[in-house]
Amino acid sequence: MSTVETEKKNLTVVKKNGVAEVHIHVNKTNAYDLDYYKELNAAIDDIRFDRDIKVAVLMSDMPKFFSAGANINFLKAAEPRFKTQFCLLCNETLDKIARSPQI
Repeated sequence: MSTVETEKKNLTVVKKNGVAEVHIHVNKTNAYDLDYYKELNAAIDDIRFDRDIKVAVLMSDMPKFFSAGANINFLKAAEPRFKTQFCLLCNETLDKIARSPQI
């Protein structure tokens, strides 16, 4: 089976031999923002509907840790309604991960 690699701004998905690796590379601390969560959400949907993928692994490309969490500067600059919607998207995406049989 060939390797299929899809690179986005904040993550890369590598598919090979029934395995999808989702490599996170947001920034030096993997502090996430809206763009990251949109990309992650789309990657999960792609993996869920790919019949060839049997297992998926979410991993950091940063050598020392997985993620520092949300980008604080991004959240500080956001309006309250946006923060609420952003948190909702984050929770829905994490729920989607938890409910995906491959991940």
